[in-house]
Amino acid sequence: MPALWFAASAADHLGAVFGYAALAVVASALGRPSRAVERWIPLSVVIAGYCLWPAMLSGFGPLHPRFAAFFVPAVLLAFEPVEQPRRGLVPFFGVALAVSWLAVLTARLSAFTRETRPVRDFVAHMPEGLSVRPIVFERNSESFPALPALLHMSAYYMVEKGGLQGYSFAMYPTSVIRYVPSFVPGMGGGAEWHPELFSADAEVGKYDCFLVHSTEDPAARFGARLDDLTPSFHEGAWWAYRARQQPVAVGEIKGRNP
Repeated sequence: MPALWFAASAADHLGAVFGYAALAVVASALGRPSRAVERWIPLSVVIAGYCLWPAMLSGFGPLHPRFAAFFVPAVLLAFEPVEQPRRGLVPFFGVALAVSWLAVLTARLSAFTRETRPVRDFVAHMPEGLSVRPIVFERNSESFPALPALLHMSAYYMVEKGGLQGYSFAMYPTSVIRYVPSFVPGMGGGAEWHPELFSADAEVGKYDCFLVHSTEDPAARFGARLDDLTPSFHEGAWWAYRARQQPVAVGEIKGRNP
């Protein structure tokens, strides 16, 4: 749980180290445990929710890690405040921890900018108004360990050049911005997490462009339908293939803003 205060999961070992260091700083500033039973209820709910809540619920997740954000406030409620301020090194360690993590984030964001340069080049290279189908095989970022930050990078094309993306959060009922009821998304819920289920026979002909992130040449994954595509972009592990012919409309209102 402490790793989630700084990172996506404990697989980010540096984030885990900072998390446990922050937990030590918080623990050193606590007074004695409260004798009021009701003050332990929030902490019990937070721990139970983190340990027992399903990772996915009705297609939405991850859910259980979100309980981690309430852990420190619940701990502060369960313990009495200290009677005398502990001047010592606790404030110094707290400030040093925050400043150090900001430095780590700065370095990681700089590396992430370099890591995703091919996506910006792809957006600049492509014409406007395409329907793009992302196929992301390696979704985790090297700059942010265990974080699937590369999963939705094709959305930057839609922001700058218009068109449609095969996947969008607008397909879900909990989204503030929704597709109109008559629009049928090209990709089903969860398809972006399972690139191995991509079917060239079923999907080539529905999109203008296929944006693939793969450390290996993905041409073979299109099989016989590769003849219907033209390689139009390759930089690093990013590949793009354009349809040779105008695809069949995705949904019922292709060409309009859904």
